[in-house]
Amino acid sequence: MSIDLAAFPPDVKLALIAAGEEFSSGDTFEQAGHTIEGLKKYADALIPHGWPLEEGARLEEAWGLLSEAGCGHEHAQKKKKTLGIGLQGANRAGQTVKAQARTVLTATKGTLLRLGKTAAATEVQNALDATAGTDKTGEELAQQLDLLGNALDPDISPDAADASIDRSGPATLKPLRGVAVTLRDVLHKTTASRTQDETHRLAQIEGIIIGICRRALDVAEAASKALGDPAILAAFKLDKLGTPQTKAV
Repeated sequence: MSIDLAAFPPDVKLALIAAGEEFSSGDTFEQAGHTIEGLKKYADALIPHGWPLEEGARLEEAWGLLSEAGCGHEHAQKKKKTLGIGLQGANRAGQTVKAQARTVLTATKGTLLRLGKTAAATEVQNALDATAGTDKTGEELAQQLDLLGNALDPDISPDAADASIDRSGPATLKPLRGVAVTLRDVLHKTTASRTQDETHRLAQIEGIIIGICRRALDVAEAASKALGDPAILAAFKLDKLGTPQTKAV
């Protein structure tokens, strides 16, 4: 029986979308493939512990729907540079260069204080305060990179920029500006590439996959214990899904 996305009750559909939005399409696609491989090998061992065969068929169908939406291709291309790195990769690059810039600016502030340039040191501290924490992504992260870049830009903060010269300030400014641009380009491409309805449809499919993969893990755990075979549980490990924030559907 094929999956009819429109047939789900509204509350179930919303729950599936919420679950799907927790993880990237690439990670969900890869997890589905991993679980499908596990089922090919251990489905017979799972059946006595409550695993219905139609769940495996539904997983393969949902995986195919993701592939038709281009997720398989996007996942295969995720290591490409510029826009091909995807939003997740751009966020990682942003967090990396942000951490580097904050280290540079902390050292720069110390230099400014020793030189008696307290106003410039205060501006640097303001930038550090405004960019604390590691929870920002997307446009919010890009704005943090802007603030850090401004604090190292000789046209905007000449005293701090001068004090940062022997602290790798100039070498840090370029990637700050570059990654901020990349983040915004990826965000624009992601937003423009799919309508809201398409985005929700994709998230619903991902939610279906996530729920099936989690249920497979639960059954595999029971089968693994009963049969004394840890390889069964290992075959269904949720390497790509991490800790759920929403309840599986």
